[in-house]
Amino acid sequence: MISSVTFAKTMYNVLPYKFEAGTPNIAGAVGLGAAVDFIESLGRDAIAAHEHSLLDRAVERLSAIPGVRLIGTAAERAAVVSFVVERAAAVGIGRRHPP
Repeated sequence: MISSVTFAKTMYNVLPYKFEAGTPNIAGAVGLGAAVDFIESLGRDAIAAHEHSLLDRAVERLSAIPGVRLIGTAAERAAVVSFVVERAAAVGIGRRHPP
């Protein structure tokens, strides 16, 4: 942001305010509040349990596909599954295997 402007000079505000641009993201703040309320209504433990069950299902189903090799086998891991498909380009995987 700019603290003052005249025909002679422009004075920039001090850090970090000099990098603030325009109107605050009010809709984003309201959306964040709604998201926090939603997460609290479900409970973080319930969300974590559901995420873990989805991870287990993904690992089980991907492991059953011939030619698919899972990357990483840590017992305590985030719900992210990396895998390699033999003889296949990454761009073609989604096109060849519809849901």
